Parts: sequence; C-alpha cells; structure tokens
Amino acid sequence: MRPIRFPCKLELPSLLVTVAITLTACSTSIPFRPEERPTELATDSLGHPTRIPTPRAKDAPQVLPTTTATSTSLPRIDLEAFEVELTLNVNSGDDYVVRAFWSDAGDLVYYAFVPCCDTKSLKWAAYGTTTGLTTTVSSPLRYDPGIWQRLSVPNPLDSTGLYPELAGYISPSGRYVIFPVSYGDPLDPTARTEIWLADVDNLRKVKLLEVAPRVIHQVAWFKGETGAIFNLGTHGATDLYVADIKRGTVVPLAEVSAFGDPTEEKWALSPDGTTLSVTGRQASLWLVSLENGQSTFVSRNAIKPYWSQDGNSLYFWWGSTFNEIGTLQVYDVTSEQISTVIDKATLEEAFPGISGSDYAVSPGRDKVVFWGGWLIVADLHDE
Repeated sequence: MRPIRFPCKLELPSLLVTVAITLTACSTSIPFRPEERPTELATDSLGHPTRIPTPRAKDAPQVLPTTTATSTSLPRIDLEAFEVELTLNVNSGDDYVVRAFWSDAGDLVYYAFVPCCDTKSLKWAAYGTTTGLTTTVSSPLRYDPGIWQRLSVPNPLDSTGLYPELAGYISPSGRYVIFPVSYGDPLDPTARTEIWLADVDNLRKVKLLEVAPRVIHQVAWFKGETGAIFNLGTHGATDLYVADIKRGTVVPLAEVSAFGDPTEEKWALSPDGTTLSVTGRQASLWLVSLENGQSTFVSRNAIKPYWSQDGNSLYFWWGSTFNEIGTLQVYDVTSEQISTVIDKATLEEAFPGISGSDYAVSPGRDKVVFWGGWLIVADLHDE
C-alpha cells in the first residue's frame, strides 16, 4: 500500500507506521447477584475503620476565566517543522487494540488487543520504532488473574467489562488492589456498588466506600503506593476520590481541593503525583494541585489530557468549539504557553477519524501513538 502523506511545507524524511486492527469487540456487563456477595469482607480488613466521607456543602459554581493560557509556537513540536508519512499495515481482521503505551526508553510501543467476542482474552504485542517489527509479548504489567480467587471476590471484568490491569486496579508492584463489587440490577433503587482495597500479600481487605451503582474507570497510584486516585461514574461525568492506602480511607477530591466539578472519564495524574489534569464543566481543562488544593485554568474545549514523561508538558485534544475538538495541543507548565502539535485538518485529511482518539506521546516527545481499534505511530522530525 502506498504511503499517505500529510501536506507539509518542508521536504523532510519521516515515517508514520500504522498497525490497523479493526473489528468490533463484543462484551457483556452482568451485575452480581446478592447471593454472590463475598464472605466476611468487612471483618477481614486492613485494621482500619470504614470511612464514608460526608458530602460537604456545594461551593459556589466556578467561574471560567475569559481567557486561556498564552498560545505560542514551540519549534520542537510545531507541525510546520515536520513532514509526516502514513503507511497502513493490516495485521489481523480479528484483533481490536484497546490500549497502548510507550516503553521508558521510547523505543517500543506496547499495545493490548482482544479478539472479537472473547473479551477475557487480552493479549499483548510490541512494535519497535527503530526496527519496524511487531512481536507478541507477555503482559508488561504486573497482574495475576488469580488474585480474585485468592481474595474471594468476583473478577471486576465480569461486571464492568473493563480489564482490571488496564484500568489500574492493581498497583504497579502488584501488592495493592482497588476494585468495585456491585449488587443488584442498576435500575433497582436498592442496588449498590462497594469499593474495596486489598493487600495481596496478606489477603486483608477493607471497604472504602459504598455508593449507588457506579464503575471505576481508572485508578492512578502515587509513588511508593502510599495512595491512589480513582474515579466513580457511569457514562460521561465522574467524581474523583483520593485514597490513603496505609490508613484505608478515602475522601472526595472536592474535600481536599478547590475543584468540585464532575469530570470527564479521561484525566491524568502528573508523574510526580502532585498535580491532576481534569476536564470539568463546558469541557474546560484544569490543573488541580494535590499539595495546596488550588486549581489552574488551562483551556476551554479540551479533553483527554496526557502528561509528558518529565511532567513539564501537558498534551490534550482541543477545538475552537466543542464540536471542533480534534487538534492536538500541548501546554508548557512553566511558561503557561500553548502550542499546536498537529492540527485537526491535517490529521483528518491523512487519516479520517483519528482526531480525538486515545493517544500517548513518547518520552522523547518526537513520536505519538494513536489507537481506537487500530494503532498508528507517528514519527515527528525537527527541521
């Protein structure tokens, strides 16, 4: 297949390798029946009392700033400084890419995929950005599917349809697990979801929270695994909670920060664990300090934030209006300046449907991987 080239002012050699894997994956979400409730979970705890935070009075609605951060051009990532090429390769019509991330060195893209109608068979592969080779690999994440049986709880995959390792339920070391257990039909007013924390080393468990039927879409762990942040929601807006692992307690983000809005499902914790990037009302992007609770406005019409490896830059999809979101931009934390990485028109002309997709930027900030069933790795070059 002939390469598809992005229009560009410069004639520089570059490469965009696409691993396109498309087919709809089938999944079924089945709520746990009351009789399937784990036995004596509350008594087999971490030794700390259960704490259900008391909702605080709602603060006055946040007033969005009338201006955004200063927009400028960063030569390192200005699209006009690059020529981008697309090469399409179809590996299999039966596989569907659900997650991708970079190796620490930035020379590999690990990606997870599932075969159609077999949502429990998560498989992994790695694409070498220097070799151009794709190989099947074992999971790069520390996850033992047998932990649910040892903890005497159902596998959350059966009720949520989410892969526990991809949602971050398991801590990086594999020692701690945060997971939901749901009871009853979600349409039943008596139905509930319990959020539990478990120590895999000694199989002790403690209930952190009990709410109306909700799903944990994502868990992010602090360094040293002293704490974690997770979100609870259904579809769309979710609420964020901060868990103290050693104490076995949890509080809403609204109780420890000035940010009280529900957020989009996609949010990101900075590499040093001090700052959250969240999207609140009117698709407004904010930085929330976990040290002093202050909120900093970044941009309107911005979704799916992603931190650079060094934590100095925050990437996000942006649009002049909400309906036009699809330009990849980056915010410099130090200078508070915003610049464009790749604009929507260029992306859509070369590969329709890629704008607004899930993505990850390489540690060297010279490549971007996009996915959504398919997988696209963009290699960006300087002048």
